[in-house]
Amino acid sequence: MIRAQEEERKRIARELHDETSQSIAALGMSIEIAAIALKENALTPEKIYELRAKVSQLIEGINRLIQDLRPPVLDDLGLESAVRWLLERHLAVKGVTYQLYSSEEFQKLLDNSETVLDDKTIFRLFRIIQETIINVSKHAHAKNVRVSLSYEGPAVKVDINDDGVGCDVHTVFQEADMGTSAGYGLVGLKERVALLEGTVDITSHPGKGTGITIIIPLSSLEVQDV
Repeated sequence: MIRAQEEERKRIARELHDETSQSIAALGMSIEIAAIALKENALTPEKIYELRAKVSQLIEGINRLIQDLRPPVLDDLGLESAVRWLLERHLAVKGVTYQLYSSEEFQKLLDNSETVLDDKTIFRLFRIIQETIINVSKHAHAKNVRVSLSYEGPAVKVDINDDGVGCDVHTVFQEADMGTSAGYGLVGLKERVALLEGTVDITSHPGKGTGITIIIPLSSLEVQDV
């Protein structure tokens, strides 16, 4: 659990370093240049507009980080819409075609007035799916991705398949254990699922895409009886 939390902190730290801090540094330089121009009576409205644009970009970057931590769509429209938002945000913008399928049984599970998954549980499921989709976005180089959400017996099942570059799963985990691989995303995914007493099955071969099947028993999802 501590390792999974540390990986999340590292991800946030990278986002802050690579985007937010760089944007703030650029804004500071632009303000300094504008101050010099003001002293020399060379400050123009165009320079002010440039500063305003950089402020807007900084705000957008911070908002993206906030939305990744807790997207409003998850609270407002539910899990399926939040997953679609993830696919649009991380895959569609890169030109990746995606399909999202949600079984009738899964919908009944979410809507059932007698068996309610609480907000914390929904968020845990979302985080697991988010981890997987971000990993696909960064490493798969796929053209097509299919996500399936279903409820089979006493468990929630998530299938995510892509036609990307694939990998040797055994080698990826070996290198991650030695600290020499970027496979920490898969490691983090397995740890998140293990916290919920679930299982992850990863099938992949170089050049043949990747299939990930996640199964989480309802008993570990803190199902509440109303």
